[in-house]
This record gives sequence, C-alpha cells and structure tokens, in this order.
Amino acid sequence: MTEEYESDVMSVSYLKERNTLCLVWKGSEIAKDTDYKTLLMHTSELIRKHECDSVIVDGNMPEHLCDNDVRWGRKILVPALEAAGLHKTVFVGGIRGFDSLKLNDRFVCLDAANLDEAKAEIPKVFKPSPEILQMSREEAVSYLGLKDDANDFAIDEKFWQLSKRYRGDDTPESEQKLADVSCAYDIACGRRDEVRKETQINASRRKFLGKNASEWKTYFSYTWLRWLIIAIAAVCAFLLVKQIFFTKAYDCSVVSFGHFDYDNTNMTASLTAEGYTKPYVTSVDIVVPNDQNQSSNAYADQTFAAVMSSSPDMIVTDDQTYGYYFSYLADMSTVYDDLKDYLPKDVYDSLKPVYMSERDSVELSNSYIEDNVINKDIEDASDYSDTPVMVGLEITDPDMIKKLGYTNLWPDSAPSVVIGMYCDTTDVATCEKVMIAVLGDAI
Repeated sequence: MTEEYESDVMSVSYLKERNTLCLVWKGSEIAKDTDYKTLLMHTSELIRKHECDSVIVDGNMPEHLCDNDVRWGRKILVPALEAAGLHKTVFVGGIRGFDSLKLNDRFVCLDAANLDEAKAEIPKVFKPSPEILQMSREEAVSYLGLKDDANDFAIDEKFWQLSKRYRGDDTPESEQKLADVSCAYDIACGRRDEVRKETQINASRRKFLGKNASEWKTYFSYTWLRWLIIAIAAVCAFLLVKQIFFTKAYDCSVVSFGHFDYDNTNMTASLTAEGYTKPYVTSVDIVVPNDQNQSSNAYADQTFAAVMSSSPDMIVTDDQTYGYYFSYLADMSTVYDDLKDYLPKDVYDSLKPVYMSERDSVELSNSYIEDNVINKDIEDASDYSDTPVMVGLEITDPDMIKKLGYTNLWPDSAPSVVIGMYCDTTDVATCEKVMIAVLGDAI
C-alpha cells in the first residue's frame, strides 16, 4: 500500500519514526469530494495497516464545513477512524472548523503551535531492525545467545533476562535493543510464523462484508447479546411498520454499480413522467480488480449489498464491472426482443447485446484468485455451462451515456454503460416498462 497520498486540497503521509500519520491541509477551502474524502478514507486504512493510534493535522483547515461534509464526517469518516484504532489527534493551530464533527467526543484532541510541538505529543516508536525481522528461527535463537536445540523454557528464560536488562534503561539505544530482542523472541518461539500462517489462511478465505466466516464467528461471540437485543428490537420495529404501512416505500427501483459518477436527475424525471410517484434511483461506485490503478471505496461492498436489497427493476453497470457480478444478472434476450416494439429505432440500434456464460464467470473469478490469493481455491470451470447468456445491453454513445446521467471514471477505457435486469426479479413487465421510460428519453 502507498504510504503517501496527495491532492490539490490535502496530503497524507506516514511518519515511520513515530508510527503516526500527518495530514497537511493546503488551503482554507474544501473542494470536491474526491479531493479530500478519498484521502481521508485512505488515512483510516493506513491507521489499520500500521496499527497506529494517532494522527497530526497540520495546515490551514477550513473555518466552516458545509452540512453535507458534516453529515459525511459524522456518519462515515469518524466511525471509520475509530474502527481503525485512532485514539489521539493533534491539531497544529487548533481544531477550528472540525469542531462541528464533535471529534472531542470520540478521540483525545490536543492543540500544538507547530509541527515539532505536535510530534513531541507523540513518543517515538522503536521497531525491530530490518535484519532482525528477516531472521530464521535458528538465527533468532543464536541472536539470543542460545544453542540450536534450546527448548521453549530456555528461550523464555533468556528473553526474560535480556528484557529485564534493557527495560531499566530509557536511552534510545536500549529501547531499540529491547525492540530487537522482543522480535527475535517472537521468531525463536515460533509466534511470528504462526501469525504469518494464520494471516495467509485468513487472506485466502472467502469474505462476506469484509470478514470471513472465522472472523464473523469471533465477532458475534463477543457481541451476541447486543445483536440479540438489536434483532428483537428490529423485529418489533418491522412488525410495527408492516402494521402501519401497507405499501412499498417506492414503486420502481433502478440500481447502478460501477466505476462512474452519477446524476439521477434525468432518470428520475423520466420515471416520474411515466407515472411512477416514488422511484428509487441510486448508485454505488464499485471498483473491480483492474490494471488501471483504481482503488475502491472502503464501504462500497456494504453499500452495494444494502441497495441490492431493493430488488431493482433495472440494473446499470459498465463493461469493466459486469463480469464480476454475473450471478446478479438475468437473461435479457426476451426483454431485448420486446424493446424493439417500443423504443425509437436509433435508440434500439445503439444497444449492443452483451453475452457471458457461467463458465466465463468462473474463469474470470479463477484468474483473480490465481493472481491475488496465496492459498488458491480454484473451481473447475468445466463443471459449468459454456452456453452464452445475454446478460445486458451495452451503450457506448457518449451523448446517450451523459443523458442517462453517467460519467465513467475508468481512465484507460472508453465510456460505456451496461443495462441489465436483476436475476431475482418477479415482475419482468415492470422491468421492461422502466427500461422503456429511461432509454426512450436518452436521445
């Protein structure tokens, strides 16, 4: 992972000697979301990666935040930082505009006159020397002054003696020596290799909403009572709402997911003109495995799962993304034939059928696993059907894409959107009606 991020508005860098992050605000104004929100979410990932609990915020912070920034900060940023392990924030020049986020309620916030004073609030962290980190077990045992056949008891005793010697001296040399000895002990007793093995196993396990089965089991073992209370409250609330409201919160649903910005103004207007009084039109910026150096939002998968619970009548994605979500897409062949009778000819002719088979989907998944997963769990693609299925209709006309409200963000790919139908839909007629309303106005 990159240790530095930068935009026109701010920069984020990792200070290794203090195991902390430094956020430098370059101006007094907040620009568009991608100039600062992405970098602040990268900050939470770096906090988690380095297991640091503090950050320094330096520079000319904005005097005031708009309501949208405040809501995003309270609902997304602050919980993400807290979950990553942030505990202390040192502000150079005062907290100023960020007091509206109520950071003092979540973290220890300190003021500093300059960057040096801010660093003084965070003690130096002594990490093991690189040569110690690369040692084998035999080399670590020798470093501790023991023979190759030393047992666990001898290793424990030697570590206790050495740590007692260096812990009594607060000099930087002794602190560094203690860090090296502690690391050598972890290697000699096998703890490092156990952690590495467990990490590799966890990385190879399939994850759901960011956690694998083992992690979810551990999580619920500590929080089961809270979730039981929440579940009971949720059931009661659901029954109450069901009793009071007999109609759906929306009468049609369009969900977009792919790497694009989206403005739902035109699409909502088209559906309203068609007679829908409560259309649900939303989008999620999702980045699939790619070679274009694009990174995904930390909460994209959770947001995607939430919006798909609406059982959308129409799905919109892009040509880089749809292959990874084959299982969500229904056969469009019948709908494609029906659209010819209702859409303007130039619109219908601009729709390019997109085909994919179950085998294609499995092979795509296997390719990603082979390139990125240590303990590979490869499925036999030959067990799946190789019959092509029309999973969507692609639009590549830039003017139509813009009229639909999409701005593609893949830097090295031509603009495209793929219109599809949700696999679990039970009302194909409504799906067709929604597509005709949306596509009919895309000229």
